[in-house]
Amino acid sequence: MEWHCCEFEHLSAVDLYAILRSRNAVLVVEDAHTHLDIDGKDAHALHVFARMHTGDMIEVVAYARVLPGDEVDPDVVIDKVLTSEACRDDATLEQLMQRALTAAQAAWPDVAVRTHVPAQRQAFYKRFGFRKAYGPYLEQGAPFVGLVRPADRAAGALRKLLSRAAPAPRSRNDDARADGRTHNRLPADTGANR
Repeated sequence: MEWHCCEFEHLSAVDLYAILRSRNAVLVVEDAHTHLDIDGKDAHALHVFARMHTGDMIEVVAYARVLPGDEVDPDVVIDKVLTSEACRDDATLEQLMQRALTAAQAAWPDVAVRTHVPAQRQAFYKRFGFRKAYGPYLEQGAPFVGLVRPADRAAGALRKLLSRAAPAPRSRNDDARADGRTHNRLPADTGANR
């Protein structure tokens, strides 16, 4: 299993196809959830995934999309979380969530992270610091809950204090967005995710 974390523009055509194929196989067909999976948000997200080579095919066996917050909803959102049937165990899901949270923290430090999960999986996500924010509610007839993982306010306060004492040099990975907010860009594949 090879782990990767990429921005959309750094996904190869083969990886993008494998991601969309897995998302449709699990989130649309297997879950019997009739919806348009391609929702226009992928271009602004980080894509955390594990792939396996099966003969001539590349299969994405674990995937999560990490969306930045915006002015209306400042929380980072982890959604489209899936594992393939062959890798459906807590160990793979645990690795996926650890990597998704690490990517979220690296790109958008000091921001709360939100997700929504089937109600029966709530205890699993509590291990990562998530707590119930809303729900349960029905989604395609199944009970779901909204969870939030609060931002680490102590680390944020320390970073602000240190930045006042000595301004940090601007990294070449920092990118001023059109809306004026800062987005710490990750390289296409940091290598730390392996």
